[in-house]
Amino acid sequence: MTVTTLKEAYELVGKPTTDNSKMTATLCFNTDPELCNTGSELRKIADSVCSFCYSMRLCNFRKNVKLSYRRNTELLISALDDMGYPRVAEIMSFIIGKKKQTMGITKVRIKDGGDAVSELEFFMWVEVARRCRDQKFWCPTKEYGWLRSMLRKVKDIPPNIIFRVSSPKVNQLPMKEFKYRSVVYTQDKYDSVVDTDSIKKCRAKYQGNACLECTYCYDPKVNTVVYPPNKIKESKFQ
Repeated sequence: MTVTTLKEAYELVGKPTTDNSKMTATLCFNTDPELCNTGSELRKIADSVCSFCYSMRLCNFRKNVKLSYRRNTELLISALDDMGYPRVAEIMSFIIGKKKQTMGITKVRIKDGGDAVSELEFFMWVEVARRCRDQKFWCPTKEYGWLRSMLRKVKDIPPNIIFRVSSPKVNQLPMKEFKYRSVVYTQDKYDSVVDTDSIKKCRAKYQGNACLECTYCYDPKVNTVVYPPNKIKESKFQ
């Protein structure tokens, strides 16, 4: 089956979002955070970043978002299983190409909400990045096991995609085996960090909660991105 319209594509693999005030010219592919393989367990741990998941709060507050993310999850799992990741990559690339034409998309954030649904999804995004060389891709994830397995099998990761592992706990860096990492620090520790070529502080919190021109999360020269706490995180760890 050849996909010729966005409507057809959305019915097969799910629908991305573009109405993100924080990130301009960015496409986000989201899934249901309630169904996160690792995050659902981390939410039970008091000092984990998933215990105050903003995406879960958004889904609980806005039922239409919850339904959309759940549908994306179910469609993506089925598509990967039934069609295989190369075909899903072809459809995702079609969506991105259309959005570039109509909205000037230049970046793709893989999971503003949720996380990878399987190891196959990582393979799929590698293929999408190969097909869409003019886009920058950033995939934050806590699915260490699936990512580790994929990276062992794929040696030629395209330079335009960054798989950046997120720390499961506040003030604790992820494992050093991964080249690209991110961590949430409490305010005092965040303030003590000094930017270097490979370590950068996220400043969105201090510029209207917007990334503006910053692309540190997508930058292959930046090994570690450090995030400040949001208000909920601050209250939990004071």
